[in-house]
Amino acid sequence: MMAANYDVALAHLLELISTTRDRLERCFATLNHLLTRISEIERMQKVSDMRARATLKQYMDLEALGAIDTAGVAALLHCSRHHATSRVTKMPGFPKPIVNLSQKTRAWDRDEVLAFVKKRPRRRRCLEHKL
Repeated sequence: MMAANYDVALAHLLELISTTRDRLERCFATLNHLLTRISEIERMQKVSDMRARATLKQYMDLEALGAIDTAGVAALLHCSRHHATSRVTKMPGFPKPIVNLSQKTRAWDRDEVLAFVKKRPRRRRCLEHKL
C-alpha cells in the first residue's frame, strides 16, 4: 500500500514538474519576444533621432538665429570640438544652449558665448586669443 502512495505522489510530482516547465518555457518565450520588440523600438528610435537631427541641421540657419554650434564654439576659442563639448560648455557660467537636441546637436546664442569668453580669466590655452 505504501508503494502505491509513493507511485501516486511521484506521478503527481512529475506532472507538476512538467506543468511548471511548460509555464517557464512560455514565460521565457514571452520575455524573449518582449526583449526583441524593445530592441526593435530602440533601433527605430535611434534612426528617427538621427533623421530628426539631420533634418534640423539641414534647415536650421544658425546665422539667422544669431547662434553658433559646438564647432563654432571650438573655432571661436581655438580649441578642438571635443574640448569644447567636454570641457568649455560645462564650465560654470557658460550659457545654456538655445537648441539642445543631443550632445552633437546644440547651439548657443553667439552674443552670450562672446560675453562668457570676455569675462573669463585667460588662464586656459583655448581662451588665450584676442576677440
